[in-house]
Amino acid sequence: MPAPLAGALADLAGGASLRGGVAVGFVMAAITLPFLWHPLARKPDPYTPTAALEFAAAHHLSGPVFNDYNFGGYLIFTDVKPFVDGRADMYGDAFLKRYIEATRGITDDLPAMLDQYHVTWTLFPPKSPAVTLIDHLSGWQKVYADDTAVIHARVDTAP
Repeated sequence: MPAPLAGALADLAGGASLRGGVAVGFVMAAITLPFLWHPLARKPDPYTPTAALEFAAAHHLSGPVFNDYNFGGYLIFTDVKPFVDGRADMYGDAFLKRYIEATRGITDDLPAMLDQYHVTWTLFPPKSPAVTLIDHLSGWQKVYADDTAVIHARVDTAP
């Protein structure tokens, strides 16, 4: 290594000065403060059912949720355990096939799944075939709807 480069690197590797430490502290504070004043938050989009989950919390909907696959990540983000989410490899092909066919009305297995997994409420986009199917199931009631999500609750747990 050339002597001038070695000397420059040795100077950089030397002990930190108080002035340098203070300067780094100010830079870190300047970078951090905006995030403290304005924390990161997801903005509304087709995969962020914020208002629906606020409704669910305000009306004490609890227990297993049967959700749209695309809402799973946001449910995890908000500490709600999803029925299904983007970690498809974790669920297995047979489970996902059954879920997809039931929620799209390809099979008539949806009521059985809701019972088998003791589901107390559901969360799907308004145009999902699952919404139409659940609208016509006895024992279920639509309790919330907006442009992003629809919530159904079992009649005995509806708000």
